Amino acid sequence: MDKVIVQRVSCLPGGIKGLTFTDEGDYIILIRDDLSREDAIRVYLHEMSHIQNYDFESSEEAGQIEARAHRNT
Repeated sequence: MDKVIVQRVSCLPGGIKGLTFTDEGDYIILIRDDLSREDAIRVYLHEMSHIQNYDFESSEEAGQIEARAHRNT
């Protein structure tokens, strides 16, 4: 796994609590800064599961990936 960079941000679209994307081989996790510590940790663990499960290399549709990730986190 390459570097994982976590940033707290003030706004994400559509009420999203967190998201992950890749940038030059690194993973960037964005987590809303208005979440409680406990919620932010849950979001972090959820986003890390996408990285650890190689979801970015998956051919599954995003909805299927999210459904699986929510069952496991």
